[in-house]
Amino acid sequence: MREHHKGVNSGLCPKCLFIKRLTRHHLFPVRHFGDGPRSPILHLCRECHDDIEKLIPYIKLSPREYMRIARDFLVGED
Repeated sequence: MREHHKGVNSGLCPKCLFIKRLTRHHLFPVRHFGDGPRSPILHLCRECHDDIEKLIPYIKLSPREYMRIARDFLVGED
């Protein structure tokens, strides 16, 4: 369930399961991989987006490692 109007993207956050305004989290950091049209995106509310960003190291990891971080974050494993 998602509404799109004037740049506002509301929907169900897959982490906290609340319907909120969603932000775009790039699974592969833009600083290392750029922001191409095939860049995988995870839509999260601002609070959950801030939480996953705390888990992302500044150094470059393999795409597989970024996917593991996102998976563990969503299922609640730390």
